[in-house]
Amino acid sequence: MKKGSLTIQFNWILVLLAGAVILLFFMGVIQYATQIADQKRNILIGTTLDSISNSIKSGDNLDKPIESIPNINVEYQCASPGEGSNCKCSFIVGDRQFDIDDPSLIVFSPSRMKSPKVLVKSLEWDAPFRTANFLYFTSTSVRYIFILDQTSAGGWETDVLNSTHRDLKKEVYDASETNTIKSKNDDRVKFIFLNINPDSFDLSEFESMNDADVTAVAIAGDEFGGQLSYYQKKGSTLEPVNPSTSLSYRGFPFLLGGIFTDETSDSANFQCNQKRAYETLHYVANDYFQRMNVVETIPDSTDFCKTLYATAKDHLGSLSDALATSYQSDLATMNDAISTSITILDDDNKEAIANSCVPLY
Repeated sequence: MKKGSLTIQFNWILVLLAGAVILLFFMGVIQYATQIADQKRNILIGTTLDSISNSIKSGDNLDKPIESIPNINVEYQCASPGEGSNCKCSFIVGDRQFDIDDPSLIVFSPSRMKSPKVLVKSLEWDAPFRTANFLYFTSTSVRYIFILDQTSAGGWETDVLNSTHRDLKKEVYDASETNTIKSKNDDRVKFIFLNINPDSFDLSEFESMNDADVTAVAIAGDEFGGQLSYYQKKGSTLEPVNPSTSLSYRGFPFLLGGIFTDETSDSANFQCNQKRAYETLHYVANDYFQRMNVVETIPDSTDFCKTLYATAKDHLGSLSDALATSYQSDLATMNDAISTSITILDDDNKEAIANSCVPLY
């Protein structure tokens, strides 16, 4: 099979998977809506679904507000059923739970959202080959406040701000201006600290809000990798959700996922989605490993290409094997190993192209 045909087929698989998780989300909304809304609202939901489906089929990265749906609360949670088990993620709409069974469906979302305007954005994850579409859900009921040191900020902070949902309720403050942040009687507020320590941050302005409605994440790193620390309001201060634990991430798609994820002391939303993504990468890397068995048999390949194919096959095999039990692994160690493998495979592919060998992906 020609590489172009393989790529087109694989991209269509990802398109279908991305569509599936959005349909799963709306199955819950529609079923719950039948109990509280009339048929006109259901028709509007169907029209919205058609629009979303067309956007995905066009191959574009999705960035779309979902409007005209019943005004309900939607919950999202991920958890591991037990030690050594794969993670399970679910949408909860009303009294109904909708499990996301396919590990290829990577969804980052607040633990609670409120319609009628839900936002969904997609972003490709290349590791280094096309692996999955990440979907980021949120709502205009959440106010996002970004805090950074604008005098020393690098380009990655701007990339983060420019990569959020188009209709996100977003504000940006310099670390020296936090005393100007005022409460606006929002349903929920989330602070995002970009290389800023939030330990002494004063929440007196938001003291009247419920503690559960004010959260924060502190990012120590950049677009390539770093640590995430989650916080919860308690009175007029922010307290760490897990004081002795920060979460490791690698790559921009995971960084963005950390922003739109909430964590509590008994949740594992971000970690679960990281492990689910690595499970998908395991299967995709194994597919490319099997493809190399075919590439190695191409007649008239130069000795250089044959050696490169064998080396790349070893690298793919090592990556696939390392990911086989990712749900049991320490994520910080796994992240470092995966980052190294991705860099090596990317270099292998560049070598193949530069020397007129068949590209690895």
